[in-house]
Amino acid sequence: AAARPLLAKVTGLICSCARSFVETNPKNQLLIHGVLDKAMWLLDNQPDMALLTVSVFKNNKELCQQVTPDLVTTFADLILRDRKGGRTGPWYLMFFKAIVVAERVALA
Repeated sequence: AAARPLLAKVTGLICSCARSFVETNPKNQLLIHGVLDKAMWLLDNQPDMALLTVSVFKNNKELCQQVTPDLVTTFADLILRDRKGGRTGPWYLMFFKAIVVAERVALA
């Protein structure tokens, strides 16, 4: 149990590094997009994973058009969970902004 805070911190740092790797780089966004599904379990308790997911889709119209209904549902469920618990995590809302507007163009 004592290792959990350390693990959370290390995971957050890894997500932060990965975010730097993908931001404004479509080639790297595509690379991380290919393995994103394997790390979705982190979304539940790791806001940095949500921010990494946002960075993967941000300003990348092609990837935004590949967002699955399951991913949308996951983020919606996390928002509802937080709201029911009296919390608000802006990182979950940022996901929806990223997938609705890409390259400064609203996606239909």
